[in-house]
Amino acid sequence: MALAAANLVMVRHPLGTAMGVTSGKACLADVMTQTLIEGTPLDEINGRRALLFASFGLCYQGCFQYWMYNKLYEGILFPGNSARAIASKVLASNFISDPVFFAGSAANSGWLAISTFRSRY
Repeated sequence: MALAAANLVMVRHPLGTAMGVTSGKACLADVMTQTLIEGTPLDEINGRRALLFASFGLCYQGCFQYWMYNKLYEGILFPGNSARAIASKVLASNFISDPVFFAGSAANSGWLAISTFRSRY
């Protein structure tokens, strides 16, 4: 019964659900990283950092990706569930949106690797 009620809320409010779930997930992931991996005691976690992760989850994952996958890909570019539409969505995600999102991290990692290589050799 409780699951059916929760599902009904999610169906009626998909954007709000996406925002809540992704912000909570991102915050929890950071708190787990701080405590389990970095060894920070729970009462000393960096709340500002956890809030930053929660904000990222809310804005990028909850809002932007909700729009991109549900409105842009499904509603405008590749509507439907045919094999071609599904393949198009997967390809667009893997070869357009993911590389654009990760370009900054990749460039930063590349520059770090180059500078490390130059300083050692």
